Order: sequence, then C-alpha cells, then structure tokens
Amino acid sequence: MMEQFTSPELFDLIQRNRSLSNTIECMHRNDTLEQHLSFLNWDYFVTVTYEEPKSKMECVSFMNELYFETESKSSGDTRMFFTTETYSVSKGNHNHFVLKSDLKLYQVKELIEELEPVGIIDVQRYDYELAAIFYICKEMDRNNSGLYWGLLGNNLEGDGINIKHIKDGANI
Repeated sequence: MMEQFTSPELFDLIQRNRSLSNTIECMHRNDTLEQHLSFLNWDYFVTVTYEEPKSKMECVSFMNELYFETESKSSGDTRMFFTTETYSVSKGNHNHFVLKSDLKLYQVKELIEELEPVGIIDVQRYDYELAAIFYICKEMDRNNSGLYWGLLGNNLEGDGINIKHIKDGANI
C-alpha cells in the first residue's frame, strides 16, 4: 500500500532498508544454519513458481533434480540451499533457493525451463546485503523439522571448514 504514496525509487529504498534491518537481526542468531550459510559465497537467489500446482514432495524432488543437473553442467563448486513453501495464489507450492554455480544467469534460467514447466522464474544475482538465506529460513520452522528444505553441494565438507575458519578468525 505504501508504494501508492511514494515514488518507485523511495519505495525500493524503504524495502532495501527493511531487508538490511532483517539481515542485521538475523546475524545475531549465533550458531544457526542460516548464520553459518551466510558466511558462504552464493551466486544466485531464485524463486520458481510452477505452472501446475505441485505437492511439497514434488517440489523437493524437482530441487534435487535441478541441483544434480546444475552440478553436471558446472565445472567448479556447486551448492544449493532451498525451501519449499505454500503459494496461496496457485493453491500449490513454490521454491526459493540460493545457488553457487559457475553457470551464467541465463543458463540457470534455461536449465529450469528445460526441466519443468514453470509459471514464474525469478533469477537474481545474490545480494549479500539482502541475505536471501534468512528469507529462505523463515519457512524451516514450519516445514516439519526439515522435511521440505535441503542443502546440497559437492564440497560441503570444505564449506564447513571455511565457515569454521571465518568464525574462528572473527571470534564468533
């Protein structure tokens, strides 16, 4: 409603400020999954809304398939953190995920379109100030103890070691 009374630029600035405040608040949650994942490098924040309503398990299966296809087309470290949440508009579910991959933005979008008929795909470069990790984690407490989210990667052990070095160096 506020966007009706302000310029688009001011509205975007207000939204960004709200996101930054949420990020700062979330960073104070020590030893949480989202805090640990926020120390890692990510390339993309993606939302996928499906053409036809999907169950949560169908969405999780698609995320797994998408990860393995992405990894097979990437040449370096590949990592994905995703959640599945109810999407009231389509009476189904959709996915949010962050992705680490050396694929180009258009390649990520094309791969999703190849694998699944989708209604909306929003692929953005990951913005560390807005920390999509924390946005994704909002659903985890409501998702039956982790049944509808996942962390996939081909170097998770190395990622864990990097997180430990970062936290030890920062005395966190």
